[in-house]
Amino acid sequence: MSHLDNITDLKNLSLAQNLILKIKDVESFSKLIGLSLDYNRFAKIENIENLKNFKNFDLKYNKISTIENLDTLHNLRSLYLDNNNISKIENIKHFTEPRKLSLIYNTISRIIRLNILTKLEVLNLSNNRILRIENLETIQRLYDLYLNYNQIERIENIAPPPGFFKLELSYNRIKEVVNETPLPIGDDLILDHIR
Repeated sequence: MSHLDNITDLKNLSLAQNLILKIKDVESFSKLIGLSLDYNRFAKIENIENLKNFKNFDLKYNKISTIENLDTLHNLRSLYLDNNNISKIENIKHFTEPRKLSLIYNTISRIIRLNILTKLEVLNLSNNRILRIENLETIQRLYDLYLNYNQIERIENIAPPPGFFKLELSYNRIKEVVNETPLPIGDDLILDHIR
């Protein structure tokens, strides 16, 4: 991106649909708070360690298979990794400030390692291969949870956090609800097409 070298005070940058193969040459944009790199051909999240003011990162529609190299993005609030090749939620232990995490259309089968995302408000794991709703107990601010188009057959012993607002489970295979206590759902429970 040498043609952008003289523009260092950018706050937001979109490089969508450029067939870019590798994230590089973004270190000079230290004031950047938003970067959109969707619809490219990245296979790896890399070369972003200097973007410490980052708040919004869009990497939808790439070829990413591993969530990685987010260690220095302490201010990151929104991360979009939809339509990639991610099979596991991993390498997020330093990713503590997110409000929105979207992993739509990947191949994730388990909800794991999200317990450190205590400030997460919106989680979208629609169109994956998730079998169970689990490991959400510590996310106290979660108000929207999207699990549409997965393979969930049973709702069991889920205890969404206080103030939980919306749970979407449409287009799953739910056959049974087994909860020792009534589901503490807030305003919306959406179960369309659950045959």
